[in-house]
Amino acid sequence: MASPSTSSSRGENDSYVFDVFINHRGPDVKKTLATDLYHRLCNHDLRVFLDQRELREGENITPQIESAIRTSTVHIAIFSPGYADSKWCLHELILMLESMSNFKSTIIPVFYGVKPAELRWTQGGKGVYAQALSELQEKKNVDGRPRYDSNTLEKWRKALSDVAEINGFDGEMYNSVKTGVNLPLVEQLLQDVVERVLKNVKIQRFVSEYPKGLQEKLREFETRVSLHWESRETRVIGIVGLGGVGKTTLATEFYNRQRSNYKHYCFLDDISDNPLTTSQKYLLKDLTQKDMEIRNTYQGKGKLRSYLPSSDCLVILDDVDHIQQLEALLYPARDVLKTGSLILVTSRNKDVLTSSGIPESSIYILEGLNRRHSRELFCSHAFGQPHPPVGFDREVEKFLDFCHGLPLSIKVIGSLLRGKNDLKLWEAQFRKISKILPDDIQASRQAKK
Repeated sequence: MASPSTSSSRGENDSYVFDVFINHRGPDVKKTLATDLYHRLCNHDLRVFLDQRELREGENITPQIESAIRTSTVHIAIFSPGYADSKWCLHELILMLESMSNFKSTIIPVFYGVKPAELRWTQGGKGVYAQALSELQEKKNVDGRPRYDSNTLEKWRKALSDVAEINGFDGEMYNSVKTGVNLPLVEQLLQDVVERVLKNVKIQRFVSEYPKGLQEKLREFETRVSLHWESRETRVIGIVGLGGVGKTTLATEFYNRQRSNYKHYCFLDDISDNPLTTSQKYLLKDLTQKDMEIRNTYQGKGKLRSYLPSSDCLVILDDVDHIQQLEALLYPARDVLKTGSLILVTSRNKDVLTSSGIPESSIYILEGLNRRHSRELFCSHAFGQPHPPVGFDREVEKFLDFCHGLPLSIKVIGSLLRGKNDLKLWEAQFRKISKILPDDIQASRQAKK
């Protein structure tokens, strides 16, 4: 069986994070409407999940499909005549509605060959969905017992009825007379669906071109986070490490994975490079959708305390280097956000975090990459593959010794050597950069002595 489609090829399970999920009945629309819609959305740089399998085996939704539904902020449900024949479509629909009920996603129904009324009347009626659910109700296991219990069937019926009330797209309403545009029915429908998606999608933040070792770091970090999961207060945790070690990359991956678990979320970039009032304004806007003028940090603190929502939020404060930044952003947010909220702070300086009241037990010290991941990352940037070509092993090891596991240094130096296939050029480049030892590499060497 073919693997599920995604809009980007990214290793180490990062393909489990998506922007859009297409729920559909394969034999009806996969090779037509669903695939066309998939490619159009991919052209907008969205990560789109479209399961390539026509039929599935077993009873349980795979972890990848469940994760794709959970992480996507837009779900497209294509209701075709054979949709209700599939327990998979119905299972997915329930998960999509659960996500929507928690304010985490939007569902866009597309009625293609069926009317919305078919979804409302699924018991005792003569429509194709009523007949399909009746047939599912009659299915038996080998032991003669019903394959689907009455509770499951009722959930499916309710899910169909609920989604029929959502404003969507009725394929039968599309024609050149009604739209006033000389376009084929399907073409106009596709354009309108894509436009609706673009208005509702919340784009995942870019993590890394080559996320080598990221999943191991994420698991270690999430283990630390889980220790504070049951806290009765708003949780505040930190990531500390040298510049270029990957703090922002780890925080971004964590944010992409976890934000669907929160009603509101905000990622504040490069706090040390921006005026505090600007950061306060963006924090307020992202969490409340209120665009307010903030004249000074004192006023900003007051507005954050007054207007931040009393609901669960995920907040990332990236690149903090002074306690004044935490006084302006962390303190007011921590005071008012609802229990269950999480604030993650990244910094090069652990003392900044501990002096603001974050205990050392809540601070994750991010180390550099191990040798294997360092080599894979360096070679990916230098050669476009995770291993060195014949004859370059020794030179690669010299540069890895120099970089000391810092991903940013590995990326920069590897990219600098891209396309240079002469060993003499590599030796000359090594002599050149060895004379200029970046501060963070020097700090890494000192830390390891």
